[in-house]
Amino acid sequence: MNIGIAIDPFTDKKGAKKPENVKPIQSEGDSSIAAIIEQFDHYLENLDMRDTYFDKFPLRALKPPHIYKVFSEIAFNTKPHDWAAGRYISELIQASYNEGNNDFVLNTQDFSASHLAYNLQGRAKRKLTIEIHGSVGHNFGMNSSNIGATIQGSALSHLGVLSEYSSFSAYGASRDPGFRMKKGEIHILGSIGNFTGVSATESVFRIDGKVHAIYDSAHEKPSNCEFYLRDKGSHKLVKSFYDKGNKVVLVK
Repeated sequence: MNIGIAIDPFTDKKGAKKPENVKPIQSEGDSSIAAIIEQFDHYLENLDMRDTYFDKFPLRALKPPHIYKVFSEIAFNTKPHDWAAGRYISELIQASYNEGNNDFVLNTQDFSASHLAYNLQGRAKRKLTIEIHGSVGHNFGMNSSNIGATIQGSALSHLGVLSEYSSFSAYGASRDPGFRMKKGEIHILGSIGNFTGVSATESVFRIDGKVHAIYDSAHEKPSNCEFYLRDKGSHKLVKSFYDKGNKVVLVK
């Protein structure tokens, strides 16, 4: 089945550029922010390294307000590279969280980057939390674990794909959320497109808006999941596909 997940833009290439020396970051503040933004340009020049870039050139941990500023600067100058920006900012967030920081905030009103919150790893007793002021692109929260995210807008597609022990709330619409989610929760206040909860296990879906369509496959249905819907037509649709082995409830 072709689920239509946004293709990872990182590609293997021969003859990759040999990264030049990256200026070290000496301290927090404006100089640190400038250095991180400069390193982003270096990162764009070496995308053929895939995620091994961060193993060779780890990012210095910034505090959440400084990550907010870095993202704002990247959003202003690098809109064509939304997926790369999403991966880079995710790495910054993880480095910051690992140093004891949390409660991250990003403003995406002018830049709905894809791959934000990619592979973020929180802990069961200290969930990594992130609040988005605006909408997000493809694959928000992909491969994440133990995170809690609030999106004050829409989530383009595949919200929370392949995540586990995580929760996501989007104020707007979404398409195909929760693919292969494990023991997570998704709350969509707007409408939803295809594949709602496909192959999800032991997860909860709260849908306030309308569910437009569901992919029909005997092999990729959710299992041991709970669906809470406010729209009667959507409740009937979801129940007709997912009633067996799941709990489907109409919320008044």
